[in-house]
Amino acid sequence: MSPAVVFMFAILVLVPTSEAQDLKQSTCNETLYRDTCAQSLANSTATDVKGLATDAMRALVAVGENALKTIEAAKGSSKGSILDHLNTCVEIYKSTNNHTLDAVKALEASNTDEAIIQVSAAMRVQRSCDDGFKKDSLKNPVDDLHPLWVKQANVALTICTLANPTGGSVPVGN
Repeated sequence: MSPAVVFMFAILVLVPTSEAQDLKQSTCNETLYRDTCAQSLANSTATDVKGLATDAMRALVAVGENALKTIEAAKGSSKGSILDHLNTCVEIYKSTNNHTLDAVKALEASNTDEAIIQVSAAMRVQRSCDDGFKKDSLKNPVDDLHPLWVKQANVALTICTLANPTGGSVPVGN
């Protein structure tokens, strides 16, 4: 193969990769949790912010699904009020995942306003998982799940807002 062909091939392969990396980096720089953003979009092949928003939402679904598995495992060794609260958390994470999946569908249909509404709703619902434990002064055995979910949700919401052509605002959630 001639050096010119190798050079042209390298340009065709490396330039889009570099542009995709620049897009990810500049988008993640707009988020509150840059490291979480970079990790969740590490394998993204998106070429625009809407694609990154979709990938960030899918990462949020994965975090929620992992949380559900962890909660289900914790239920096996729990009883009484803790088991009741874990059952509530299962329902809450299922609901948040449904909202997030609806956000993915909205993004795929180019409806960023609806996607923002859905992920915001997920964030409001998700907050209540710990409420029962706190009310009863109990230690939540899956306490470490919430901060990761919140970070990923904030990343997804921020990127979704960046992808919104109408310039929607980012609702505050924690």
